[in-house]
Amino acid sequence: MFKKVFITVALATLCLISFSQVENSQKAKAGTYQIIIHTNKVEYAFTDEFLIYIEDKRDEEEDIMINLTMYVDLFIPSRKTINSKDFMQLSEYLHK
Repeated sequence: MFKKVFITVALATLCLISFSQVENSQKAKAGTYQIIIHTNKVEYAFTDEFLIYIEDKRDEEEDIMINLTMYVDLFIPSRKTINSKDFMQLSEYLHK
């Protein structure tokens, strides 16, 4: 009955990264961010530019949550958190 919504996360975040920035930028590594999906009506896809966006938004001290769409949030732990000896890698997706 419900139509699935397809979201290209790179577009949903409105990343405005120039090609020169992409070539010289660091990509977020798997396990250091989490995409939280709040419905089963969403399919997702993301690009390398999205991984660069994640790393660009990562704070030194503070974990952050970014609302990408009404169905998708992005959790980005701080560098302090991911460099902690107690840090456990995150699953890339969390369905709620």
